[in-house]
Amino acid sequence: MLLHLATQHSGLSRMPGNFSPVDQSNPYIDYTEKELTAYLNNCELKHEPGTTYEYSNLGMGLLGFILTQVKNKPYSELIKEFILSPLGMNQTFISGQTNSKLLATGYRETTPVKAWTWNNQSVLTGAGGIVSNAEDMLKFLIAQLNSDNSALTAAFKEARKEKGGAGDTAMQIGLGWHIRKHKYVWHNGGTGGFRSFVGFDPVKKRGIVILTNSTTGADDLGFHWLDESSPLKEIKKPISLDPAALKEYEGVYEINPTFKIIISAKGKDIFLQATSQPQVSIYAEEPDHFFLKVVEAKVHFKRDANNKIEKLVLYQNGAVVEGKKVN
Repeated sequence: MLLHLATQHSGLSRMPGNFSPVDQSNPYIDYTEKELTAYLNNCELKHEPGTTYEYSNLGMGLLGFILTQVKNKPYSELIKEFILSPLGMNQTFISGQTNSKLLATGYRETTPVKAWTWNNQSVLTGAGGIVSNAEDMLKFLIAQLNSDNSALTAAFKEARKEKGGAGDTAMQIGLGWHIRKHKYVWHNGGTGGFRSFVGFDPVKKRGIVILTNSTTGADDLGFHWLDESSPLKEIKKPISLDPAALKEYEGVYEINPTFKIIISAKGKDIFLQATSQPQVSIYAEEPDHFFLKVVEAKVHFKRDANNKIEKLVLYQNGAVVEGKKVN
């Protein structure tokens, strides 16, 4: 089961069904062992473990929590003992557990947003609680390319061995790491107001770290730097729709009984919020067709014979999912 968690083949949903933050701008801080245990005792897996790749923040957070129980140490101490101290990563810590005047302000578009934080009672810290900077992340990246005989180097090599598919024929997954075209090892991440990308080529021994204090990521830059055949994303310019037209799209769209998407509009702005995830802006490229900036995704609203919105289709990471308008 630990292997399934590390390779995103656990069958768990992306987030636990009882994930209901008191503060949506700091969603992980109050999710504790009590809530996690209650969910796991009653959850139904989406797939048989080991059969299907589906990225799960819950799964990665659960893996981190299991390690704290096995070692009887907080997650912050574990990463310091096994990774940070050996690599001299002295500017890396768990968000909220160290005061630092060096922390950047995160932004959603042009609006400053509060950084997400975790404490020792937060059980999903492994899903995104680590804060670092370019200097420390380059130390981590250089360590991935080492060829010495240390135990840490051996562990890093093991982690990037391919263990299974990751959604399409060009992508594989190791222990946490994704491997593109059997060559490029990478991972990205995002929390409130921030995005990151790390990628490297173990054969050519070259790599890249990109950190942004924005909800707009730069994965395309990272992939293009590693592989010039990987295209840079098109910079889209949204069109403006009349506020009355945007109101047509408002509603709740059910992907499945436990996962819904809420569309809301305010003035000339329109927003998407998926179950247990932060609200994000979407932008019109033409009527009924919208795109996201925080991730590479599109939303297409479809109409019935009476020209009423009846469902949406979400296109993301090669996946296509539909949600019927239920409210």
